[in-house]
Amino acid sequence: MEVILKQTIYQRILEVLKENPGVSVKELAVMLGLNANRIRTLTYKLRSLGYIEKAGRGFVITEQGLRFLEYISKKATTSSDIASETRTEEHTKPPVEFEHTTQLANKSTLPDTNSIIEKLREIERRLVALETKMKNLEKAFSTITRRKPEANYVLETPVMYYNDATSKHGPVIDKMVGDGKLVKIGSLVVDTCFYASFKSKFPIRVVDVDKLTPHEKLLLEEMRKEALVVLYAGKEYRLVE
Repeated sequence: MEVILKQTIYQRILEVLKENPGVSVKELAVMLGLNANRIRTLTYKLRSLGYIEKAGRGFVITEQGLRFLEYISKKATTSSDIASETRTEEHTKPPVEFEHTTQLANKSTLPDTNSIIEKLREIERRLVALETKMKNLEKAFSTITRRKPEANYVLETPVMYYNDATSKHGPVIDKMVGDGKLVKIGSLVVDTCFYASFKSKFPIRVVDVDKLTPHEKLLLEEMRKEALVVLYAGKEYRLVE
């Protein structure tokens, strides 16, 4: 009797979802007058069989579920007379199992289901391979960006404080100093070409200091601190040879 009752409840759930797609477990329980926990168990079974699927906060019946509902509806119609005659024997003769009915309904759809599952597995394999390639590309790109050629490094300004330059560009600053591309003057690093050009302006008269650019003034002051230039006779700055 319990199997027949279950089969009826399964059918009723499918019928409700057919007429009311998207209803939740609680709504199904209210509509069918059953305990919500029992409805949750039954919907889990139907979902595992592929007859319903999750849709938002509720469920909808699938095409496979519609075929199954049609199948058991036709079977119920054609066997109603037989069922009434054998109802008195139901305690001695076990009814058809629900799982057996499920197998009969699934026979025509089993090959298609296997094909879909295999396609999904193939897609999953391709996605995993694609994800691996993307990670490898990210690593390669990261390596390339860390290996910028030193020749491409150009100071934002021809004169920078050493600490600021190393904080921004890292150890490449020391490498460029060692290669002669930059000159370290006290607390400054100076572009070699800029430094050579500035040195060519000496001697520089005191009255002409205001005509220097901010970078040249900064460099002149640092060169004075490092005793690389001297003020001669209070009139002009000269390089210390």
